[in-house]
Amino acid sequence: MTLTTSSDWAFYLLTCGLMGMTGQFIRAIGGVKKARDAASANNASLSDVFEWPAFLTSLGTGFAAGVIAGLTLQSDDTSPPWLGMLAAGYAGSDFVEAFMTKKLQHVPNAAGAANQPQQNTAAIGAR
Repeated sequence: MTLTTSSDWAFYLLTCGLMGMTGQFIRAIGGVKKARDAASANNASLSDVFEWPAFLTSLGTGFAAGVIAGLTLQSDDTSPPWLGMLAAGYAGSDFVEAFMTKKLQHVPNAAGAANQPQQNTAAIGAR
């Protein structure tokens, strides 16, 4: 695939990002099921445990992972590696989440206390 113009690159990177976001969305389906199961076990609704900011952040991470994969996997072949971008979105958010959780444990918050790892595993975007 030869990318010669800026519109070719923009379309390619947008498509890569959307593939990464799709991979992350597939991963989030499992999180929604876990959240729904946890909500029903605690006699709560899904909307009580669903975390929109975490969900949207994970989709953004999937988009970024897809773009990065597209930049690294881009070749001169006629068929771009769309499955690789989908997989990058699926796996990339796990890597970023694990990295950030580990690093943010030692960063003091506004109150001066160190951040603790999230204990709510039923939330979307959680482990």
